[in-house]
Amino acid sequence: KLRAKPFLMQEKIANQFAQGRIQQLPKWYDAMRLHPMAPPAQNTCIPEQVGHFQKPGTRSLLHQQQLENSKTSLYRYGKFNPASVYGRKPPVIEYDEDQIRSVFYRDHPYELDRPRLVQDQPQTLGKLVWSDIYAGEAQVPLSGESVVQRTLHLMQHKHTRHEAYRTALSEFYAAREAEEKRE
Repeated sequence: KLRAKPFLMQEKIANQFAQGRIQQLPKWYDAMRLHPMAPPAQNTCIPEQVGHFQKPGTRSLLHQQQLENSKTSLYRYGKFNPASVYGRKPPVIEYDEDQIRSVFYRDHPYELDRPRLVQDQPQTLGKLVWSDIYAGEAQVPLSGESVVQRTLHLMQHKHTRHEAYRTALSEFYAAREAEEKRE
């Protein structure tokens, strides 16, 4: 029954050829052998258990584990419990800038009330170099995002997160003070 498990097609064709049921292998057989189909996604799959989020280059191990898991029956007898399938939460993906941003806006909640220009300017469309709080020659308007990006830039240049954040924050305070004096 290929309809039930189409990812076993390659194995079944090889068995039929070995037994002499078919005279020659189909033309697509070599391509399918080089690029096997992925087994169907299981509704009870936990990524860590089947080897997801592994280091690059371990695809063969992952593929073997998925094949072994997919050969077992996907159907369970008994009452279906949707909480067992839909109750799990995906893993949280968090970046350095998310933590910096949350700390900044926790300490400076009124920065969220300031108006911001959402439209991109032609000079800000490229990759900005945050050599100062205004992103160098791009002259990006001062905001909380300036502190976040400046902190990341300093962290790339051998500063710890705490030192980089404090430096960016002091530059932000000085720039905000100069801005208020101009007004």
